Amino acid sequence: MIIGSLIFFCRQVGYFGMKFEKGFKELYSSFHKKGLQSKKRSITMKTRFSIGFIATVILITFVSMAWAQSAEKININKATLKELQQIKGIGKTMAERIVQYREEQGPFKSPEEIMKVKGIGAKKYDTIKDKILID
Repeated sequence: MIIGSLIFFCRQVGYFGMKFEKGFKELYSSFHKKGLQSKKRSITMKTRFSIGFIATVILITFVSMAWAQSAEKININKATLKELQQIKGIGKTMAERIVQYREEQGPFKSPEEIMKVKGIGAKKYDTIKDKILID
């Protein structure tokens, strides 16, 4: 079951997944069909399995970090240009307009007020409203 799950995961990874898949299949067959082989062969298989396991853990770590970053809301009253640009759909120019509006008009009183910034309409607001907050 675990070997099958790992093989499925490796298929999703692409080229490197194919290499790991081959290693997992060899490991599986060496333990279940052929029995334990020479020490040199079993060390190689253990090494392949270890590399695959470590690669999987690293990949899962980076994916979870990316999800965590995308889930954070940004306070548009305190955010810097770089922080505003982390919002999908907000580029450098739009971030500059938000900061300029904030400096001229004062802090935003509601998230909807961001639609007063040139270039942010109802459509853009609908895409970013879950990523911004007012504090």
